[in-house]
Amino acid sequence: MLDYLQFFFEDPRQIISFGAVIIVWSGLIGLGSIFSRDNEDVALYPILGWGCVTLVFTFVGTLTKIPFTYIALALALIAAGFSCYLIWRKQRLIDPVFWRMIIWGTPLFLLVSAMLGSQWDEFSHWLHGQKYFLQHDQFPGKDRPLSAASYPAYPYAWQLLAYFAGKITGSIVENAASFFNILLLFTLARLAVGHALKLTGDQSIISRSPWLIASLAAAVASIFNPTFVQKVVLTAYADTATSVTLAVGVLIGWSMLEALAVSDIKRARHRALMAGLVFAILISLKQSTLELFGLGLGALFFVGLVDSRIRLLALLQCITIAATPGILAYGGWRHYVANELQGREFVIKPFEMWQTELIPSILYKMGYVLLKKSAYLAAMLIAIVFGVRGLIIGSTEYSRAMLTIGLIFLGHTVFLAFCYVAVFHGHEAKTIASYWRYNQQLGGLAMLVVALSSGMLIARCREEFSISRLKWLPAILVLLAPIIFAYKIRFDKEPAYGHYRLVGVDVASRIEPNAGVRVLDPKGSGESGLMLRYEISDVTHNFGYQAAFHDMSVEALSKYWQSIRTEYVVIHSVTPAIQSVFGDNFKDGNSYLIQKTKTGSPNILATWAWPQID
Repeated sequence: MLDYLQFFFEDPRQIISFGAVIIVWSGLIGLGSIFSRDNEDVALYPILGWGCVTLVFTFVGTLTKIPFTYIALALALIAAGFSCYLIWRKQRLIDPVFWRMIIWGTPLFLLVSAMLGSQWDEFSHWLHGQKYFLQHDQFPGKDRPLSAASYPAYPYAWQLLAYFAGKITGSIVENAASFFNILLLFTLARLAVGHALKLTGDQSIISRSPWLIASLAAAVASIFNPTFVQKVVLTAYADTATSVTLAVGVLIGWSMLEALAVSDIKRARHRALMAGLVFAILISLKQSTLELFGLGLGALFFVGLVDSRIRLLALLQCITIAATPGILAYGGWRHYVANELQGREFVIKPFEMWQTELIPSILYKMGYVLLKKSAYLAAMLIAIVFGVRGLIIGSTEYSRAMLTIGLIFLGHTVFLAFCYVAVFHGHEAKTIASYWRYNQQLGGLAMLVVALSSGMLIARCREEFSISRLKWLPAILVLLAPIIFAYKIRFDKEPAYGHYRLVGVDVASRIEPNAGVRVLDPKGSGESGLMLRYEISDVTHNFGYQAAFHDMSVEALSKYWQSIRTEYVVIHSVTPAIQSVFGDNFKDGNSYLIQKTKTGSPNILATWAWPQID
């Protein structure tokens, strides 16, 4: 029982990390309120505020040497000022459904508050960004401290949020991104359910039954979310943020098109600006999100183009407004990368190196993966079918929404196929590495399909079914799911993760600055090396590792040991080949820190027993 409770209650500092995230979220609300005074947009305030933060940090952070702390303080003061102004005007700052969603999500938030980083990409890239900002108060670049991140030229809109939380607590908040992921999913679900209720013609139920709608929205964000994968959502990965910003940008874009359809040009331009702020975040999350930025705007343009009610010139003006913030953010960051961070990101290979012979195999494997993810594929097929149907027999608000999503899905699928041929190398291309994860970047659109299609179904069956008949069912599901599946959600408690991090912390305390450190893990995937690199990155960047996918034969290990001079070597798993080269003193079930003696034999400096696994 005690072990189970520790899934939820592990450290008193849990409340501090959650409190810091709520403070940051409140600041984003204050900034977002600058861009709208409409009560229907209150739920959008945090994301609009994040768009403002992204643009300010992109330009001020790359064009000046002003420390990030001062930029953050200036934005915080502006946010506080606007918040006070709205409170004085007795205007809403927090959506009444959204704060109820947070209450329904309490068990999930408790689990997340106890979590630590544990996944591959967290330690290869995402956590390093937050760590770098807290230590150096600036972007990485020439004549600045080296970043340990795998791709320091990636944009940093995502790590900025965790950085703010870390500034409040005074140390890195590894689970800050997980909190923000849930808050972002809740925001999207709130907007999606609201849009669905609009299709049913019964938006008044929001004010009549806010607790019911809150529980229903929380369920859409989690239980009924086709791409809710805990090892992505509850990590520092940017995929969830990508999916939410794409979906929210598109959703605002729909309201822009509806305003254009009734010739309300002023409202359409305002919605275009709001969509532009969200798309500016999207393009500033990862290098590859440029594609989603283009697909989102392109799909909205096409849907507006085939709508006979919308004038082409007005549509072009609004699409230009929506694209401008993102283009400025992208251009500003690319200029900085060109001058400060060249060669530290993914690149398209020369045409002669494209793996065109793999195209049939790649397409087959992509289809196979999608068939396995049936709920997600079903949502996208619904979007394509009803989108095309609307083009043929006459469009409706629902069919136009589905057409937008279907176009983005098809475009994204083509783009990923291209990347496996022209960007990825060898094994990654052959195995379509991370294909499902890349599709999760459309998870927000899948949520919209689920919500809007459910709304249409309810509208057609209004006489037989009412949302109010659900009563407490969504709340019970949302409350019970984290309690029942706590052991799955707390994947970070895997004993190996704790062992790798414990070894890393101890090694960092034993080595001298700039020392060389190498990892040998012949039975491991490489996670042990990445976690150790993260823990020692404050002491040294002179690091390398070899794992199961390297040559771990006796001959290869002998050559490896001959190349070692003064470097420290961490051995995380022992095989007969390891014993043949390093000696019988090395036993499987232990990790070792060794150094080479003058005679060439290994000197064991420390030993750590692997944890017992029940």
